[in-house]
Amino acid sequence: MSHPSPVYKPHSRHVLDVWSAARSWPIGSLVLSVMLVSCSSPRSDRPQNTTGLAPAVAPDPAGPPPGTMTPEPMAPGGGPSQPPGTTPPGTAPPGTSPPGTPPPAVCPSNRPDDPDCCGPRKLRCPDVIDADRTCVMDRCGHACKAPALTCQGASACEPATWSFETDTGGWTRFGSQDTTPLEGPLEPSSELARTGQKSLASDLIVQLHRGVVQIKRDLCGFALAQVGPLRALDLRGKTLSFWMFVGRDSGEGFRGRCTFGAWGGTDGTRPIGFGKETSVVADRWTEIKTSITEEFAAQVSTLELRCAFLADTATFTGRLFIDDITITPR
Repeated sequence: MSHPSPVYKPHSRHVLDVWSAARSWPIGSLVLSVMLVSCSSPRSDRPQNTTGLAPAVAPDPAGPPPGTMTPEPMAPGGGPSQPPGTTPPGTAPPGTSPPGTPPPAVCPSNRPDDPDCCGPRKLRCPDVIDADRTCVMDRCGHACKAPALTCQGASACEPATWSFETDTGGWTRFGSQDTTPLEGPLEPSSELARTGQKSLASDLIVQLHRGVVQIKRDLCGFALAQVGPLRALDLRGKTLSFWMFVGRDSGEGFRGRCTFGAWGGTDGTRPIGFGKETSVVADRWTEIKTSITEEFAAQVSTLELRCAFLADTATFTGRLFIDDITITPR
């Protein structure tokens, strides 16, 4: 008996055609069963999953170790990254100020020279005694009110007149305690004044026929051996003057000679204007005046009143009064 050879059919009917042909063979069923088992069984050289669960995925060598949690993405500043178009907590959107920042100053005048709203930060320029505040090229400054004088090396103005109505004005006694005839501190006194209500006064005792009085005022905050630029006034072409009265209590033959000078130069130790002396007698107001002609008076750091007193008797006692110290144009 001859058997027809199997004919190749399209894939959709291939298995049915093979099955039909095999049934016509004596041992076809057994052979077909073996073929089907071989096709459906997994290969013995592949790992088998006998757990019934989804197969595990091999770990990525570049990723975190197995069993660890993937951290939340971080922003460049160290905080959690934000979705596009959102703002991290506690910060402000671009172009705005952070929370709690005071709003920028509002300049009522919008003038570039407004001292109440100066520079890019719109700051109020600081007050300076005897001066008007200024704002020039976005920088704060000041303009001293006449007759006040402008300091060099300091943001300050110095008065051109001292009348001692409220305080000593910064004038102090100095010099040797062994030769000065001043007794007690210098202080404003209402006992006698040339103008106004008060003058600068101190007790006076001239002993052993001679005594030297020295009274000074440092200008613009000057101090010897100071660090930084020299603090001084330009007194070229100026006249220094003050008035003095010596009231007698006891003693005879009082007389004195006084001068008004200054100290200056690049280190504040050069004498200026001490050449001229004026005679002083008791119980009369006397003006002592000096014209400044030295070129190095461009840097004057200290003013000084200096007097040498004599008396005919062993002891002369009284009161010294000083008033109306002025710096004026020559």
